Amino acid sequence: MKHTKASEESNLHFLFRIFWSSIVGIFIIIPGFMILYVINETLRFIANTRLRRKYGSKTHVLEEGSDAVWLYKAQNGKRQILYLAINDEPMDLEKHRQNYLDKVLCRPAYQKLKQIFAVDFGFNIQKYDKDFDIKKHVKIFEGSEDRVFTEDELMDHVLPVLSEEMDDSKPQWEDVIIPKFKYERTDSKLRSARVFRVHHAYMDGGSNLLMIADTQYEGKDKFPFVVDPTAPPKIALWKRALYKFNCVLLFAWVILHGLYAPTAKVVRNRFRTPKLSGKTNYGWSKPVPMELLQKIRTATGQSMPTILMSVLGGAIRKLNDKFPCKRFSDNDQNEITVGMVAGIFPYPDLKLKNRHSIFHMKIDVSDKTPLSRLASTCGTMQKAVWDPHAYLNLFIPGLFGRTPIWFSDACMSVMGFPLVLSNIPVAQKVGHEFIQRAP
Repeated sequence: MKHTKASEESNLHFLFRIFWSSIVGIFIIIPGFMILYVINETLRFIANTRLRRKYGSKTHVLEEGSDAVWLYKAQNGKRQILYLAINDEPMDLEKHRQNYLDKVLCRPAYQKLKQIFAVDFGFNIQKYDKDFDIKKHVKIFEGSEDRVFTEDELMDHVLPVLSEEMDDSKPQWEDVIIPKFKYERTDSKLRSARVFRVHHAYMDGGSNLLMIADTQYEGKDKFPFVVDPTAPPKIALWKRALYKFNCVLLFAWVILHGLYAPTAKVVRNRFRTPKLSGKTNYGWSKPVPMELLQKIRTATGQSMPTILMSVLGGAIRKLNDKFPCKRFSDNDQNEITVGMVAGIFPYPDLKLKNRHSIFHMKIDVSDKTPLSRLASTCGTMQKAVWDPHAYLNLFIPGLFGRTPIWFSDACMSVMGFPLVLSNIPVAQKVGHEFIQRAP
């Protein structure tokens, strides 16, 4: 009986949310938005006219708002991504550079890599790099030509250097090769490593996967990853239409809700960080036993993301037990709010872009058996698929990313997440080791 009453209250709350969101959106937000849209597009036209006179026709105000928002610089924040790959064989620097010239930089989809992000006339802009030189972008890590780097040295010395800020005064993307790498000094196998460092405004993880697959793999290994961002959606058309309609109805509510809660300033748990310290720790865990995960998946019928999320919840529970911290509410011991990164599939083409969203999700960290936690996590993940925040948190920042910097940065400053979970799909075959670090 209690469950039925709670369900009825939840349904009434949802209907009320749709009702007032629709009213506010139709009569206040949409008319106001149309006025601001005309003003903003006029300012962009003026800025583009002045940019063409100053720099030439290949320089313009950044077109995609979802790219521009990543030019916001939070205190001690990072705006670049590092992708680390370990190769079993040595890498030929000249061959790698030629591959970029022959398969990447000559393609229309990747011309963005010849652009530089900067600020001028009050907007984030994209200007053509007239002095582009592949040798500045694809190179060997300084001082590594005759030195063997170990895993500890890579994490402690190399990655911190490569994570330094990338502004328009130096290359905003680099493919850095470490010719000699060993996990441990005692290893007999000599490997090589490469770190692709890129400003987030160029692309997200999905676009990077597509570029790698398109330019570095051929034949049956054309796409070596388990998730293809361009694959057609498996969700029925009518369900996708219903979801988009739901997003339209809840558009106003998501905007207003995002301005005050649950931002990082409101969410309270052990991962709440009032101010970033500027220190970053690098590392990776032991390899995940894929055979065991497959067995769990077969036995429970749950997806890999659900299983991994459930395991993470159990790990946080153990952390809470071993290292208790101040609780801000009674729910702190049962759930943790995190920012979940999700790609909005399918990606329409290979063109470099940012097409991912970050939205809040609650992880079950209560004292449960692994199977019980897996079941509750499954319910959470199923709800998250239909959460309007998943799509609107890409669409809305994409809108204010097209505005002048002062407004775009003000919007970004109120957004935040106490803990962000991001992952990159694993390779289908053993031998591809790949990790990602997002800002």
